[in-house]
Amino acid sequence: MPCLCQGAALHYADGANGVEDFDVWSFYAEHPDGPFPARWRRPADFGPSKSGRFPGDPAHYQGRRVDLMGRGRLGGRRRDARVVYEILPALW
Repeated sequence: MPCLCQGAALHYADGANGVEDFDVWSFYAEHPDGPFPARWRRPADFGPSKSGRFPGDPAHYQGRRVDLMGRGRLGGRRRDARVVYEILPALW
C-alpha cells in the first residue's frame, strides 16, 4: 500500500504548503525469508516534472526528487488499511 507523506501530502491536502520532494511510503507484508529492512529508503528521479525541480537537489536531477521508503507491515498476514494509519504517525 503506497502512501504520499510529509510535505507533499500536506500540500495535496491544503494547497498552501510548498513541495521540496515527494515522500512515498510503501508497506509490505512480512516475508518468511526474513524481515523487511527497517526504514528502507531509496531516492529517485522520474524525469522532468510539472513540479519542476528543487534547487537544493543534486544537479543531475531533472525533476522533483522522490524518496521511496518501505517498511514491513506489522501483524503478519494481509490486514486492512487501519494498520497503516496506526503506523504512519510514528514515522513522522
